[in-house]
Amino acid sequence: MPGGGTARTGQTGQTGQTDAKSGGAAQKPAAVACNPAVNGQPIKIGGTFPLSGPVGFLGKAELAAIDTYAKWFNSRGGYCGRKMEIIALDDGMEPTRQLANMRKLNEEYKVLAASTILTVGVGDYVTRANLPVISLGGAMEQFGAEQPTVFPALGSAYQFTGAFIRGLLNNKTIAKGDRVALMYDTEIFNLAPVKDDLAEQWRKAGMEVVSVDAFNLSNLDCTALLNKMRSLNIDYWDFQSFGWTLCVAAASRIGYKPNKAWGGWTASSAGIPELAGRAADGVWHGGAVRLDPEYVKLMKLYHPAESRTEADLAAPPAIGAWALMGELEKALRAGDGNLTRDQLVKSLQGVTNLTFMGKPVKVNFRPDCKGGTVPSPGSSFTMIQWKYDASTDRFKRAPMGGEIGVNPYIGPCDAAKLATDKY
Repeated sequence: MPGGGTARTGQTGQTGQTDAKSGGAAQKPAAVACNPAVNGQPIKIGGTFPLSGPVGFLGKAELAAIDTYAKWFNSRGGYCGRKMEIIALDDGMEPTRQLANMRKLNEEYKVLAASTILTVGVGDYVTRANLPVISLGGAMEQFGAEQPTVFPALGSAYQFTGAFIRGLLNNKTIAKGDRVALMYDTEIFNLAPVKDDLAEQWRKAGMEVVSVDAFNLSNLDCTALLNKMRSLNIDYWDFQSFGWTLCVAAASRIGYKPNKAWGGWTASSAGIPELAGRAADGVWHGGAVRLDPEYVKLMKLYHPAESRTEADLAAPPAIGAWALMGELEKALRAGDGNLTRDQLVKSLQGVTNLTFMGKPVKVNFRPDCKGGTVPSPGSSFTMIQWKYDASTDRFKRAPMGGEIGVNPYIGPCDAAKLATDKY
């Protein structure tokens, strides 16, 4: 259909198109004459995502945002006679499948850029291939100088920790002197090399760190760890693992909660509290509480299944990918339509201000100082609790105040240095 966005899903091998509807801003005039050699050629954007498995909601959210942006771009006429084409493959969050998919996107489909949730299985490959990759953030290895073509839309676990501590202190959920335990992942994202660095931020904030424990979704039984937390009489449990869902569900069965609260950045995405069931009611996370109206309108138009609630729309993989797709478009429109990988990498590495949900935020993608998005004061990032809604059997976000901003316990380039040193 003329002007429609095209998305191909490798999982099914089907091709679908959607009628275009104008998303808003008029197309800007070309800065230079269009290159006739590329007229009509698709701008291929690939992606390998967990579209199935226990964390499939993460991949579906990121893909929905990227595909929506492509359809919006195409509905505005594309650029220099070119339209975006999204090629999505399912990896189930398995590193071997992720690598096979990324090879296929690079070598068979010859995409301009790619996207993924984490780069655990593909970091070395995409660097050698000089393939620009939009990723979610969180996992530390993405922030090292060894992955210069990877651009995490959000911050690292190292940055998130101090930002969350600040937010919880600001809204008086916790206080200096509290007893804190930390649960960290070693499988989906490996935080073992930096577990002590994460704990040190709690100590800098004036807390007593009484336990630091590895726990993953594959561990299944959290009973022993829960009994340990109870014996330690902790005030707050910091979740740095998706395994928290198992522990919260088990804690409900045995009638246990920390004295004050529990939560963390791994609880931030829509879909994850449902893994824990009703026991996730009251779990803390953080995020943007002001969404770009244009983004909301377009997501509901093109991907209604992933836009049913405000929590779906605010999912970090979605809003992060949306922001970086905007930077990709800027890089494309700055030239003659024949954007190369080298040009895109250079353009993204130079980004210092990012439009994030309609608000400017600071960002750094320089390889030796990569930090992802750093919420600026007043940018609407705040502490949020999950609240169970019995009428829908889903969770709603309840903003509770406590602004999340620059991590006060680390320097601006510390995350990149730590990732380079330890991964």
